[in-house]
Amino acid sequence: MQYNWNNFANLGFVSQKFNDEELAPIKEEIALIQKDFSKADPFQYGLAGHLQNEYKLTNSFGKLEKLLFPLVQAYNQEYPIYYGNMQNATDVLTPVLLAKAWVNFQKKLEFNPHHDHSGLFSFVLWLNIPYELQEERKVFPQFADTGRDSKTSCFEFVYTDITGRIRPHLLHIDKSYEGTCILFPSSVPHQVYPFYTSDGYRISVSGNFYLKGFE
Repeated sequence: MQYNWNNFANLGFVSQKFNDEELAPIKEEIALIQKDFSKADPFQYGLAGHLQNEYKLTNSFGKLEKLLFPLVQAYNQEYPIYYGNMQNATDVLTPVLLAKAWVNFQKKLEFNPHHDHSGLFSFVLWLNIPYELQEERKVFPQFADTGRDSKTSCFEFVYTDITGRIRPHLLHIDKSYEGTCILFPSSVPHQVYPFYTSDGYRISVSGNFYLKGFE
């Protein structure tokens, strides 16, 4: 029997891997921040993260916006319904700009609870992962060989499917994610689980794109 399948329109996220040359200006500023946290501009106000060290990016801000803006354009091409709905709300063709960006130095046991962001798009760019995923999974061995996902050290999206059920989408973050950026609608809830097996920093950059005039 021949069936005709009809899928509802929905949104996802886009990812891109950047090389060392592309990331050099950002890494340079982050290295200066890490050298002396007391001289950096703290950026914890209004953020959900249970992290002691989060700082504003300034020197590399323009380079970061230029690097990531093609992801915004690609997203709008892939999911025109999202950007189109936002444009309809303003009645004019409004440019998109990066308004906020910060670096997260996440230590062992620190975490980002369930939250969302303001703006049109948000992103996470992972620069350093200090642990091995297989070692993290050993911390809670009861999940091994059970078919259940261990959420240790994971990044997790949470969304509502067409039946109204809450669904998770896990990203098992390991060293293969270094240099990888994900971009997604800012209102999508997400969270970051703690890691346990390293005393190093998991370093990531986050930020929000806005419609100009709404930042």
